Amino acid sequence: MDHLCEEHFNTIDYLISEGCSGHMIKKILVEDHELTDEESQNVMEAWWDMNGKKATPGNENISNEIKGDILARLNNGAHHQNKADIDLDMIVKDQRDWLQEAYEEALDLAFYLKAEMIRRQFKSNFPRLKTLDN
Repeated sequence: MDHLCEEHFNTIDYLISEGCSGHMIKKILVEDHELTDEESQNVMEAWWDMNGKKATPGNENISNEIKGDILARLNNGAHHQNKADIDLDMIVKDQRDWLQEAYEEALDLAFYLKAEMIRRQFKSNFPRLKTLDN
């Protein structure tokens, strides 16, 4: 596999040290390194085969992944505002009702959770459909 190169492994090492989630790492491999979804999955699996025994689950690792996801979202938001960073001026001048925004996001979360619960229940009732995800 031509795409299993040291550059990709170094990228994964760096992103993990920054607390990025697996989803975010895969996205970066696809977008920045121009890999297909399958290639990025293969690179991540090869990296895991070589390095996975070093990784340990725990509060610090999980909190680092969350931190990486939050940072990525904030950077994406700043990018959409044509700013390098979200600053106090941007927050104060934003006319949105932050409480309403948070409430709507919580409603979206509740919907996503329930939709996944329904999907899992449906698939457990119709096991043949489980293969459709692959």
